[in-house]
Amino acid sequence: MPGSFFVVYKTSEVFPIGMPSAKDFGCLLVFGSLIHCKSRVYPLFFNMKIELLPLVPSDFPKLISWAVSEDFLLQWTGRTFTYPLDEAQLEKYYKPSTAYNTARRILKAIDPLNSKHIGNITIDWTKTQQNEAVLACIIVGDADYHGKGVGEQIVNEACRIAFNELGKKKVFLNVFDFNTAAIRCYEKCGFKQVFRGKLIINGKEYVNVRMEKISLKS
Repeated sequence: MPGSFFVVYKTSEVFPIGMPSAKDFGCLLVFGSLIHCKSRVYPLFFNMKIELLPLVPSDFPKLISWAVSEDFLLQWTGRTFTYPLDEAQLEKYYKPSTAYNTARRILKAIDPLNSKHIGNITIDWTKTQQNEAVLACIIVGDADYHGKGVGEQIVNEACRIAFNELGKKKVFLNVFDFNTAAIRCYEKCGFKQVFRGKLIINGKEYVNVRMEKISLKS
């Protein structure tokens, strides 16, 4: 039943922690139903539809909490930020997105079931051709949502905004070649690898992969 969901609940407290089986709880899980079971609340659903909403300064601590190391921050944001990530850097990055003629949208991914901030993505066209935009700083930061297709949803929704709302004809992104999980995710979203180039960052050599997706309306 595509789009259906099932939930095990007791109170209003919510724990998005994967998909335990009926055997784990000694109860029956039924599509589209709410079932009392033991002592915790588990949202268990298929095809969860995440929402992308504008980031606000009160969200900065969440982003900082995801920047757990210098290597991870580099993988996540490239050369956009330096470690350790702090509110001063985020404020400088955020400010252009608040201008009247903004050319940057910084979006947080929200689980609509519990309003939890689970990821982030930026749509940026400050330095691109007129009909192009770049997707950057893409992350599913909440580990409870890893491996559930949330990354694909974030990227697909950002592409929809870029194409349908902003009128862009092409979107592209950059990813390091060692980040194979991200590359597979982007390929599932319709991106194609178009270029590979070497980068030297902090004395280390990296291979950057540029990937692009063309609007079907082009």
